[in-house]
Amino acid sequence: MSTSPVVLRLTEAMTKYYILSETCSQCIRTLPNRSQLYDDALESWKTRSEFYRPPRGDEAARAKFFSAVDQACKIKSRTPENCYLIIFACAAGIQIIIDQELLELSEPDHRYVMNESRRRSYVITSVTFFLHIYVHAVLNTSQQTC
Repeated sequence: MSTSPVVLRLTEAMTKYYILSETCSQCIRTLPNRSQLYDDALESWKTRSEFYRPPRGDEAARAKFFSAVDQACKIKSRTPENCYLIIFACAAGIQIIIDQELLELSEPDHRYVMNESRRRSYVITSVTFFLHIYVHAVLNTSQQTC
């Protein structure tokens, strides 16, 4: 495993994006109107120019893009609309990291970032999911919270 700052930064970023995406997916997964909410969110997403793919090598555009992604990740309100925005932003962030940054790494470092970020996010979201179920069982509530 490489301990280079770039590898660690990319692993942390991808882990964060995977976790937030899954957490928000859990919030909307059981909604009866999620297909319509998705369609509406997708139309809104298409108008958000701050999330357009930055050109490779354009550091100013990349900084603007990741700033927008990170701002979306900071949204605390878990309304369905916000959940879709966070999911889309996280997916866009992951895609740019894979398409632009991981290609610059050696093969072992590339594999490490991909595998370790997925492993970390799986563990964290699994534990969170089971704690969520346990809390609802203990409180004997069917109220959905995110």
